[in-house]
Amino acid sequence: MEKSKLSFFYHLACDRAHVLLDDLYESLHDEDGNPVLEAEVINTSIDAVSNVIREELSIIKSALDEHTEGKGE
Repeated sequence: MEKSKLSFFYHLACDRAHVLLDDLYESLHDEDGNPVLEAEVINTSIDAVSNVIREELSIIKSALDEHTEGKGE
């Protein structure tokens, strides 16, 4: 894999994670901008975002592995 493609995958995964965190921040507040206080709601949101972010981080690792294997390193 070329370095530019590797960089693309890094950007893609990080951008998706960034969007997820922005969405999480918004979901931690009600429509009036007040923070949500229900621990169960917060914990569920955090768990969901954590799982998807782990997937994005896995994309980064996989892309690096593919790049490295393609170079014979």
